[in-house]
Amino acid sequence: MPDQTDPIDPARHAHRRRQGRGRPRSVWTDARLFQLAGLIEQGLPDQDIAAAMGLTRAAVLLGRKRHRLTSRTNARPGARAVARRLGIGCAKVVTNWIQAGSLRATRSDWGHGPHRQWHITERSLLRFLEDPAYWRHWLPERIPDPALRRWAQELRAGVRFLTTGQIARQLRVTDRAVAQWIRHGLLPAAKRGYNWSVRASDLESFQRPRRGRSPAQPGASGASAGSDPHRLREIPATL
Repeated sequence: MPDQTDPIDPARHAHRRRQGRGRPRSVWTDARLFQLAGLIEQGLPDQDIAAAMGLTRAAVLLGRKRHRLTSRTNARPGARAVARRLGIGCAKVVTNWIQAGSLRATRSDWGHGPHRQWHITERSLLRFLEDPAYWRHWLPERIPDPALRRWAQELRAGVRFLTTGQIARQLRVTDRAVAQWIRHGLLPAAKRGYNWSVRASDLESFQRPRRGRSPAQPGASGASAGSDPHRLREIPATL
């Protein structure tokens, strides 16, 4: 029985291959790749990058993968990635920094409502770490990356923060006594996540209250703390 298949036409076969390929590879010149990298660094989504470069979104996606360019998510990590980078166990701590205005970030256009991811640039993160006002929020020794940890330790050389447990062991008191000193304003401290942190220099100038004295009126005598509901309770030196 004769062969019913048509002979292969090389010209027609090549034309079909060209039609299936879409845009040629020459679209990704060095100048175009530089433009693509710059748009990714700005944090633009693939759809906006495609519109700016006159390409389809699929072409941008394939171009990033083919030339191993980082995605927008990796270029601008979220709160969870920043928490891992700083050795913080909970991403909510980083989210609290953002909501308090301490760490600058922008909302992702992916997702809906409060579930949209935060994006933090490298510059914003370094500004946050360099600001002494926010040093109480993080510890250099917890940073897992060796290079970033050495940089942070050099940045904060001579500045040390203590926890309430460390202060209690140093002064031989209970954690509850230290917490009361902080709550009544006798010992300057700031919150690090859910815990208090105190500068070592503030602890050196700290004077422990005498037993039975009220911090509101240290020199008062003849009146008990319970006689006036607006006065602070007596703070024990040790508990």
